[in-house]
Amino acid sequence: MNNQQINLDYADEIAMGPRLYRLSIDGSPIKKKIFFKACVLDSERNQIAITQYSYGTEDIESTLWVIDIESKRGFEISKQTNGYIEPLRFEGSRLFYSTHPFNAAGDQFERDFSDIRPTTF
Repeated sequence: MNNQQINLDYADEIAMGPRLYRLSIDGSPIKKKIFFKACVLDSERNQIAITQYSYGTEDIESTLWVIDIESKRGFEISKQTNGYIEPLRFEGSRLFYSTHPFNAAGDQFERDFSDIRPTTF
């Protein structure tokens, strides 16, 4: 990595669930987003895979992102309603991850994100 500093600061906790964190890169917070702690770093490509948690609605939704640490642009990889997504590992431009629905068995997937248009955070 090019000396960027990544911080996860405690933000909240789900009742009977995991803690939630705010992500900042080089002291600049990713605003209006809250994340689970599980993440995967790819130091060769200078990217982090991390899952955003959305609350305040009837359904709990998690979104898996790959964030380019230098540009602070993200690639939306997958969404899960009423469950969460766990990033597992990078292999080139592919991300391997698992889904964990609350009331069903999970599964593993891979996604090539080289053709996904990035979003600015």
